[in-house]
Amino acid sequence: MNVNENLILVNLVASNKIEALQQLAQAALKANVITEQSEYLRSVEKRELEISTNMGNGIAIPHGRSNVVITPYFAFAKMSSPIQWNEESESNVDLIFMLGVPESSEPSEHLRLLSKLAGKLVNDSFVDSLRSLNNQKEAVELFSQLNFEEE
Repeated sequence: MNVNENLILVNLVASNKIEALQQLAQAALKANVITEQSEYLRSVEKRELEISTNMGNGIAIPHGRSNVVITPYFAFAKMSSPIQWNEESESNVDLIFMLGVPESSEPSEHLRLLSKLAGKLVNDSFVDSLRSLNNQKEAVELFSQLNFEEE
């Protein structure tokens, strides 16, 4: 999966989870990796209702499978300030990775991408690097070093 600079939002301003997800989905629409924003957001929200995608440590990985996803992708947002992710908890999030995969793809594709990303996010120095990003260019350079295809 290639890094798409249009899917990287550094210092994103949003007052809540819904606003952040909408802005990430809007970026996906503009980057032509989804064909319809509302339908994709429904798949993400449906998944979020099943179980929170808040991974702890200020990181959330919302994701969805939908027929409006053209190609597997990830979008990233470093929030300008943390937002509350779940109403029932006081857990705030400042790093968001939104994943999308086509409905027609193998279910294992979705799980593989989640697993790869989660594996990267247990590395404290990588997470510290994400939090110290100042702009999109730095983010592109950091993500270009990752290889989601390698096993």
